[in-house]
Amino acid sequence: MNAATDTFVFAAKAGTGRRWLARATLITSLALLASCESPRGPYWPVIPPDLPPPRVVSGDADGTTIDVVRTQWLIVRLPVDAPSGYRWTFELGKDRVLYPSGDTPRNAEGTAAPATEFVFRAEGTGTTSVRFLYRNPDQPQSPPAKTLAFDVVAR
Repeated sequence: MNAATDTFVFAAKAGTGRRWLARATLITSLALLASCESPRGPYWPVIPPDLPPPRVVSGDADGTTIDVVRTQWLIVRLPVDAPSGYRWTFELGKDRVLYPSGDTPRNAEGTAAPATEFVFRAEGTGTTSVRFLYRNPDQPQSPPAKTLAFDVVAR
């Protein structure tokens, strides 16, 4: 017999086998999690450290072409008039190059005037179009008060 077997037999005889096993499992799990820490950061396998900085555009991008690289975030900040009740919505082109973030749209923080941010990630390569409509959600059939459209090229 070795020390590990002796400990298990002793724990089983004392009636604490389940508690001992639970503790051993917990300690092993914590040790494995701690060993997964990478010098590049805790999210390294999911988010590589060499991502390009997010590309931030505003309403000035109307009618232009925006260049991004695959995996780059695209943040579109559009001004809003909160008391009017109007809101921005978006429509993506058929080519699934951009994918919206889970928290799109969101209120922009750190801007001088109220704004809404739309966050997309370039998951593929190619060209797609993005269109934004500013309208009252209570009147979906009415024409938008403002529109904004541009193409996105992901390389």
